[in-house]
Amino acid sequence: MKCAQYADWLQLSVDGRLDADKQCILQEHLAGCPLCQHDYALLEEVRDALAMPVVAEIDLTDAIRQRVAQYELALVARRERRHALNRDLLGRGAIVVILVMLAIAFLQPGLWHSTTHLVQRTWPQVLTLLLSPGPNSIAWAVWGAAALVAVALVLWLKRTEALATWRRTLEERLPQIW
Repeated sequence: MKCAQYADWLQLSVDGRLDADKQCILQEHLAGCPLCQHDYALLEEVRDALAMPVVAEIDLTDAIRQRVAQYELALVARRERRHALNRDLLGRGAIVVILVMLAIAFLQPGLWHSTTHLVQRTWPQVLTLLLSPGPNSIAWAVWGAAALVAVALVLWLKRTEALATWRRTLEERLPQIW
């Protein structure tokens, strides 16, 4: 027999459907024919590859939760970057506006002299009012307002940190709830 005649037998042998007599004849041929040995080995590889599971077991619930958590983390990071950029731009814009206003004000003729004269004349009075004792003095109002501004600033800066902490806590505990 020629190799072409053994082609059908190779497939039947790999599938385990070749009868015993023909299997013995095929084994004798395979012992002396490297081309058929190669074809037989390829067929066995195909059989083994088809025997493997095609779809791996995936827990879709955990995969979806992880994707949602990654999305939320990315969203928080984008918000924080945007807020930081806005704060930076706002601060720089305020500085530019103040500098432009001061430049325009001090470039006017005579304003520098009148401003310095006004400060020299009123500074002792302002200093006296700020340092005068008593709950009804201006000093108490100025220091109280400064304290309120400081507290508000600290709370505003801590708010973003608290929100991030709460979000991290919820992300850690969310899988336990589900």
